[in-house]
Amino acid sequence: MVDEPGQYVAVLRLASGCEVESEWIIIDQTSSDWPQLKEELVLALNDDGVAVLVPNLIFSPWLVEGVSVSFSNSKFSCENLGKNQVSATLSHPTWGQKDISFEVSIVDDLAPILSLQSPELVLDKIVGFLEVDVQDFIFSATDNCEVSSLEISPSKITCDQLGKEVAFEITAKDPSGNQTKKQVSVTIGEFQSKSPSISAVTLAPYYVGETVELRLGSDFEFTVEGWYRNGQLLAGQKGKSILVEQSGSYFAKVFPTNGCLISSDAIQVNFQEAEFGVIRPKILLNLGPNGQADLQASQIFQAWPLPTEFTATLSQSKFTCEDLGENEVTILIKNDKGTTWQRKTTVVVRDTIAPVLKGFANEVFLDVTQGNLEIDIDELITEVSDNCGIKEFSPTKVTLSCEDLAKTKEVKISAVDFSGNKTEIIVPLTVKRKEEAAPVLEGLKEFCNGETSTLEVKIDAEFEVIAWRKNGSTISGQIEKTLSVTESGEYQALIRYSGGCLSETQIVSVQVNPLPAGEIQVDGNILRAPEGFTYLWYRNGEVMSGKTDRTLIVDSMGEYKVLLKSESGCEAFLDSVTLTISGIALPWTSQAGQFKIYPNPAKDVATLEFVDEPTPNLDALKIYTATGADITDLVQISSLESGKLELRFSGIASGTYLLTWIESGKKAHFGRLIILK
Repeated sequence: MVDEPGQYVAVLRLASGCEVESEWIIIDQTSSDWPQLKEELVLALNDDGVAVLVPNLIFSPWLVEGVSVSFSNSKFSCENLGKNQVSATLSHPTWGQKDISFEVSIVDDLAPILSLQSPELVLDKIVGFLEVDVQDFIFSATDNCEVSSLEISPSKITCDQLGKEVAFEITAKDPSGNQTKKQVSVTIGEFQSKSPSISAVTLAPYYVGETVELRLGSDFEFTVEGWYRNGQLLAGQKGKSILVEQSGSYFAKVFPTNGCLISSDAIQVNFQEAEFGVIRPKILLNLGPNGQADLQASQIFQAWPLPTEFTATLSQSKFTCEDLGENEVTILIKNDKGTTWQRKTTVVVRDTIAPVLKGFANEVFLDVTQGNLEIDIDELITEVSDNCGIKEFSPTKVTLSCEDLAKTKEVKISAVDFSGNKTEIIVPLTVKRKEEAAPVLEGLKEFCNGETSTLEVKIDAEFEVIAWRKNGSTISGQIEKTLSVTESGEYQALIRYSGGCLSETQIVSVQVNPLPAGEIQVDGNILRAPEGFTYLWYRNGEVMSGKTDRTLIVDSMGEYKVLLKSESGCEAFLDSVTLTISGIALPWTSQAGQFKIYPNPAKDVATLEFVDEPTPNLDALKIYTATGADITDLVQISSLESGKLELRFSGIASGTYLLTWIESGKKAHFGRLIILK
């Protein structure tokens, strides 16, 4: 039956299994107005998981008068979720019945109801993780149909979350996909199902200086994070065993395979002092005369001998000069169990023996022309030695100078070894003078009074005169190489060589012989000279030939004098005497005064000067020729200033003329004028 207009066709399945269509039929209008099915037929389950099919839920319009309906299934539950094929029969008193078939979708829109609880979660650090069971968090979980799944996030706890509060999210889902999410926070606890064992390889007791090996057990696989002593990390220790030499509580932190960081059991290790005694921190060792020293173990320990179970071996027991100073010595101490201790001490090797140094007195010669002398110190040493060798001598040379001449100089010689030990000796050194040729004085050593001798220093070297001495006293201001001498005495020169020392000439005696002295005795016309000389008489300045006797008889007027010569060869004129024309001597016997006549010789004019007569009487002046002729009237005489007379004699011939000025009661004056035309 159809109740709606449309195109209809029937599909037939043949016995062969093939399907064929009937002819199409078009129906424009039905004969009745049945209610129509809604486009979407969906029923939602209620809280009890039930949905009831009623006409108004699927037909539109509804109600239709006179139409009733019956369903093949009108009550649905969770088992019917999804699409359900339903048959319905529509009945009408006049229209009859109409059978229809349709699909109804049963849906569940209600989410589960979830109630949570906080479980205690404890992670085994050996395992390293914890798989979380969601059921531990569910207090209750319900749904109108059923809770199809429960999920939790995170679902796995790892080592990083130990001791921390972790927020878990639980999700409950039903078969229709409705879900409810809730959170709960839980602090993660921990426990350790196993602990790595730790043990010492060797048994106690342990001694200071020993090393003890601590080893972890092999209860399970792990890697070592580090070793700890008294809670402090020991740097660089990553192995499953460790060597320790300090007392303390030791343990290791390890990572089990896939597990968390855990601590091993702790082990207490105590080291006690071995009873082999105290080692001196520093030993002084003195080298012997041979430069060697032996170190004994007994010198190292404060108490000796050692207990019987201990022996000691030194890394070095023999020392030489090469070991001077501080040396580190290692002591190996071993007990009867084979345990060995290593200790160190400082051995200070010293050399306290001073060098052997001997010398001898010596004489040296200093060349005064050089002024200095250097002597190597080796020349003054007869013996020198030291157990470790000589570092230096002082001085290396001795320098002598002029000041050391004729002295014994004490030379202090010192020898110092490499440790600073010092020996000093005094060596007497006598310094003597060396002078190949001494300076000499050359010059006339005997001469007459009034003469001068020149003394000269002679030496084949460069020098300077420091002083001249006469009779041992220095002559002031005389430093030339020559000295003019006019007096008798003991003469000597003090010189200094260029760059050298002082020297002295020999003492030279200079004799100055006196000149003959006395006066001519006048006895009338007889003139007598003093005795003891040789004689040569002069008249008017000219030698009288053959007149060499002491006595001279004169027969003419003139000025007479005599030259005396002593046995030493010294010569001197006695003061002259003048005789008048009569041959009778003048009435005085003392020496007459002298004029100053100038110019002399003169040509036309001369000046006559009286030294001691300021106003001479012109009439007392007489002028004579060499033969005694008086020519006074031929000379023009005039007074000048005080004590001076002017003589003009233009008409007088050349010659020697005698001038006399004789006035009673006064000293007579004589003079000689030479006139040259």
